[in-house]
Amino acid sequence: MKKLVQFTSLASILAASAFATASANENLEGFSVQAGVGVFTQDLSAPGFANEESGTGINLRASYNFTPRIAADVSYADFGEYEHSEAGLNETFNTSAFKVGATGFYPISDSVQLFGRVGVAFWDSEFAITESSSGESLSFSDTGNSIYWGLGGEYAFNENLTIAIEVVYLDIEPTFLNTEFENSISGTLASIKYSF
Repeated sequence: MKKLVQFTSLASILAASAFATASANENLEGFSVQAGVGVFTQDLSAPGFANEESGTGINLRASYNFTPRIAADVSYADFGEYEHSEAGLNETFNTSAFKVGATGFYPISDSVQLFGRVGVAFWDSEFAITESSSGESLSFSDTGNSIYWGLGGEYAFNENLTIAIEVVYLDIEPTFLNTEFENSISGTLASIKYSF
């Protein structure tokens, strides 16, 4: 009988805790906006060429939480500039993307959540080659779409203000001068979110 009472008490505590978490997350429905900055690595390769560079980029996102666990979002990302110099040639590579996707949340506590994102990125890549001595340059661009994903966690100071950190990944294959490049973009992003 004593064990039954202890078990009942424990179950009551767990249920109350779960209810408290659910209650705190009830306000996570509706619109939010988010802005972040991160360090992105672009691993660029083509036949006979491979190089990796890192730079600073930004991400702007607008989301709508249908439930406390599921959100749809649209975002814009600029992954920074890739630069490489060799044999008197300076190469720059810029990639930006509009993204449409979904985010799922898993609460750890009243203030902390883990999340995962997945969606489609509609990217735009620009590639420029400049000759160091003459300053003459050629530029090319290509567009396409690819799957992206992200994993992270966030901490809510209150119902409106949240900070987050996440890792992101996107693999694109632009074509310049009839040559197909592969650019694997990965990074760590820190952001701040305001929920309405």
